[in-house]
Amino acid sequence: MVLSLLNSTQLAIIKNTELLAFHQDATIGTPAAPFQATASAPTTSPPEYYSGTSSKGTHVFIINTSSSTAAKIFTLSSVPGLGTSGTWKVHDMWTGTDLSGTYAATANFSISVSAHDTVAYLLTKVS
Repeated sequence: MVLSLLNSTQLAIIKNTELLAFHQDATIGTPAAPFQATASAPTTSPPEYYSGTSSKGTHVFIINTSSSTAAKIFTLSSVPGLGTSGTWKVHDMWTGTDLSGTYAATANFSISVSAHDTVAYLLTKVS
């Protein structure tokens, strides 16, 4: 790949320090894997929900494979490793900012994802 051929948006994607930190985590080092977003969620191909663990916490990656914007929902307790109790802070890995508030393990998290786009979150336990 010739980096000089990439535009600023493409460069920002491949240089995102938070995504690189997950990918190159020397402590955990395992890839994200698909998970079932809610107890009644259909299975899609390719999967649209992935999670993985790093030394910073649990990461959730959502891919919208459709050709239109879609609401994507997952239950925090459905994310492998989070469990069924506790409260979680959600951090947007693309923007580098924390979302307001906290979320109980039993809560549903919903986000609108543009067509063929992705979201990436870091979840850390607060209590």
